Amino acid sequence: MLKQIIIIIGTCLPTLVAATNPFFGYEHENMVYGGIGQGLSTGWLLPSTRDELVPFAALHVGYAVPNTVFHLPGRQSLNVVGLIGWGTSVDSRYKHPVTGEFPIFWNWKEIAETAQILYLHQDAALLWGSDWYTGIGVGAGMQRHQNKRIETKLMFSFRIFAGYILTDNWRAEVFFQHFSNGSTGINFSYNSIGLGLGYSF
Repeated sequence: MLKQIIIIIGTCLPTLVAATNPFFGYEHENMVYGGIGQGLSTGWLLPSTRDELVPFAALHVGYAVPNTVFHLPGRQSLNVVGLIGWGTSVDSRYKHPVTGEFPIFWNWKEIAETAQILYLHQDAALLWGSDWYTGIGVGAGMQRHQNKRIETKLMFSFRIFAGYILTDNWRAEVFFQHFSNGSTGINFSYNSIGLGLGYSF
């Protein structure tokens, strides 16, 4: 029965077109936004109960325009994120694939010196109401330099989020953001959970 319900919802959802894109408000075609995220220890695509807070913050700024994704309200954006690190964390779950170090000690101040990422992102709203929305997004971009945690410049991103419509112009969001290189070489990812604020016009 559950499988049939999921199939019905998945079939019908693309036909539910919002009268107004919930990301932007009435007749708005641009958005600027910023956010801050607290670093998490996870290396996984989704947050986990095993996650611990680690000493880095992710600062986000971006510009977005509305679009659609299979008839779902969408948001296409150009983004910059930079990490600010201030301490060391210990990862006792994994052995470093090159050095064999166990546990692994991560110097987040050193990692953050090279972790500035420019990326394109596509979000889609999955469920929404008169003053709220939820969604997911994917993207790709480049970080300034590879480092000991992610050994490539090429980056992929994944985001899940929930937003609250403050006014026709203003949006507040909570989000989980994942950056990785798709398991090419060393890939321990940057994950964070945070708050964002957007202004559409």
